[in-house]
Amino acid sequence: MDVGAAPGGMVPPGVREAILARLGRLKPAASMLLTAAAVLGRPSGFEGLRRVAGMDEDDGLLALEEALASGLLREVAGDVAPPAKDGPDAYVCAHDKIRDVIYTEAGGARRRVYHRRALRKLEVEGAPAAELARHALAAGLSGEAFRHLLGAGDEAMALFAASDAVEHYESARKRLGKARGRDRSPLTAEVEHLYANLGRAYELSGEWEKARATYEEMLTASREERESALECARRSWPARIRSDSGSGWEETAGFAWFTCGCSRCSTDGTAGQGMRRRTCEKQAPWRRRSACRVSSGRYGRR
Repeated sequence: MDVGAAPGGMVPPGVREAILARLGRLKPAASMLLTAAAVLGRPSGFEGLRRVAGMDEDDGLLALEEALASGLLREVAGDVAPPAKDGPDAYVCAHDKIRDVIYTEAGGARRRVYHRRALRKLEVEGAPAAELARHALAAGLSGEAFRHLLGAGDEAMALFAASDAVEHYESARKRLGKARGRDRSPLTAEVEHLYANLGRAYELSGEWEKARATYEEMLTASREERESALECARRSWPARIRSDSGSGWEETAGFAWFTCGCSRCSTDGTAGQGMRRRTCEKQAPWRRRSACRVSSGRYGRR
């Protein structure tokens, strides 16, 4: 997810100069409203645009009229765009290249502020996590970006879009180091959730070696940071991708029951058919199954 470049591709120099000439004839308020439209990147109502631009209603109305008259902003018909949650009308940059130029010319500081405002607006509206992650990244909010990328991966997994989930989870993993020690740094449970679901997404994609490497990375991280919960969770993941045969899983009658191998896990029942393993509360199985309960299932699928 690249947030350092303009939203679209390269704009030919001649086209760029023509757009800049049109922008130069606008008042600052109209330019601010257009920048808000470029940052949001989708049809948005007047209230949303003016709030992202930090304008009051009267100034916002004048700016809206000027931006529409310039042809750089256009109104989107209700049958073309989804209805805006902040009003019946929706507005968007007239062309992708216009949006690219406006976005680039806004400057880094203004873009970050507008992305932060857009993030707050869209969080209230319940926008998709992937969209929230884009704004959080562009605003420089590492901790929030990590959480929204994690949510975007979860949303993709719910749709069985494993490749999309891998992309989101990997983006979250790349930013894990930056998120630590910053705004609302990730909790151990969130880090565990990242590694576990990334490994599961690789499994669903048939990339077993990458899944194994992900689980092993979780174990390494747990040892380096002395987080027993991470090590406990890693040892409970599916045995079919593990090469070791130590404690942590047993298989009887074609079924496998997994434990983390810690002293808090105990055997419930007798050996042979019907044996089950009771796992400690540190285990965080797939789909957030409740912990500390009797678990069973064919090769870890419950």
